[in-house]
Amino acid sequence: MKSQSLGRQDELISAARSGDPDTVTTLLELGADPNGAGTSGLLPLIAAAEHGHPKVVMTLLGAGATPDVCTSSGTTPLRAAILSGEGGCITALLGAGARPDMETARGTPLTTAATVGDCETLQLLLDHGAAIDHETRDGFTALMAAVREDKRAAVQLLLRRGASPGYCSKHSNMTAMSIAQDKACWLQVLPEVYSLLLQAAVVNDADQALAASDQRRQAGMQEAQAEHDAGVVRLKQEAVHSRAQVAEAVGALQAETADLLQRLGLAKRPSAVRP
Repeated sequence: MKSQSLGRQDELISAARSGDPDTVTTLLELGADPNGAGTSGLLPLIAAAEHGHPKVVMTLLGAGATPDVCTSSGTTPLRAAILSGEGGCITALLGAGARPDMETARGTPLTTAATVGDCETLQLLLDHGAAIDHETRDGFTALMAAVREDKRAAVQLLLRRGASPGYCSKHSNMTAMSIAQDKACWLQVLPEVYSLLLQAAVVNDADQALAASDQRRQAGMQEAQAEHDAGVVRLKQEAVHSRAQVAEAVGALQAETADLLQRLGLAKRPSAVRP
């Protein structure tokens, strides 16, 4: 029974690899496991993704295949799909919940796409929430990976989407700028990439300076408004106090006047009340 099960699983992986959705469906109905490995250790979803078969990928996902399944070597269906260059597989996996920031020993989907210079996939991953400056365990961001491989279009796209040219790796203290500078100076390559990063760094510094200036201006305006509001409150309080003092003085003067008039016999007598 076990050999029969493995045989069916190998058939499923073979059908997934060859892009045969009908056979895949039949084998799944016969009990093949959408998440089970064959004798070679290969998984059906990864087999379909790495050979670029979106219909099979969707069939397996519909049967319960896990979109983020990972092999011991760090391969995931999303990584396999990115390396195959099949956008339909990538879209299907992301739509099924594959994590755009899932990191394995082979990096993240974003660093994989940057390494091969796949701008369309970079856009797709970023649109699905991939963190653009996420640093992998080996100390690379997507921008660093694109610079290292001289993928100029990918470098441009990542910079346009907000990647930091000066982000410093916590592991190696490298930046995309330092990688490009090293290659440009010593290996006589990447001069265009280095120029792109330099321009982006200048613009980034200018933007940060403008943002800081705007924050200071806003803080100054808020402080001035607060002082103005406090002054208005003080004036109102002083006006109320002054009115109270004036009213008290007037009352005292009226009382003194009435007393003086009474002592001089000039005070008005109250009118007699008729019966």
